[in-house]
Amino acid sequence: MGKEPAANESKKIQQAYTSISEFFDAWSLQQANRYLFKILQSTMDTNPTNINPSTVLYFFKTLDSLITAVLRIQAADAYRNNAIVELDKNKLPDLTNHAYYFGRHRSSHPWQFIPRALSPKEYANPYRVFKKLAGFGNKPKWKFILNELQDYAFFNTSFAECADEINILSIYRLLHKLIEVAHLVDVRSNNRNN
Repeated sequence: MGKEPAANESKKIQQAYTSISEFFDAWSLQQANRYLFKILQSTMDTNPTNINPSTVLYFFKTLDSLITAVLRIQAADAYRNNAIVELDKNKLPDLTNHAYYFGRHRSSHPWQFIPRALSPKEYANPYRVFKKLAGFGNKPKWKFILNELQDYAFFNTSFAECADEINILSIYRLLHKLIEVAHLVDVRSNNRNN
C-alpha cells in the first residue's frame, strides 16, 4: 500500500512530508481548524474578517503549501505505511490509543486532537482524503480557489454572490478533513507521538 519513511524516498516526497510538518509548526490543529472556519465564514459575509490580515495571508500561504505537499504525495502514491492504522473489530477507531492522533502540543489534552470531521475509514487511512483532494481539483484549481477565498476574506462582498460554480460548504468540509488527516500523517509518520 505504501512505503515506510526511508532513504529511498525521493527528495521531493521527503520535502512534501516536511511541508506537512511545517504546517503544524505554524499552527496547532485547533488553530488551523478555527482559522479555516472563521476565514471561510467571513468570505460568506458582507463584512470582512476581523482576523489580522497578515494572519489570513500567512494562513493561506501555509495552506497552499500543505495542499501542494498532499497533491505531490498523492500523485506519486508515496504513502507511508506507519500513517495507516487498523480499525477495531467493530470497524471503529481506537481512540484510547493516543499515539495515533495526539499531537506535539503536550500541554493540551487528547480530547482536543480527536478528529471530528473524518469517517472511521479516513481516520484509519488518511490517504483516502488525499485522494479526495486530488479528485476535487489539481494544483492550479486549488490555487485559484485559495486566492479567491483569500480575496473575499477582505472584501465587503459575499463569496456566494460572485462564485456560483464553487460550493463553499464542500470546500470547507474537504479542507477541514485535509487539516485533520495531515495532522494524523504528521503524528504517525514522523513519530510525533513519542
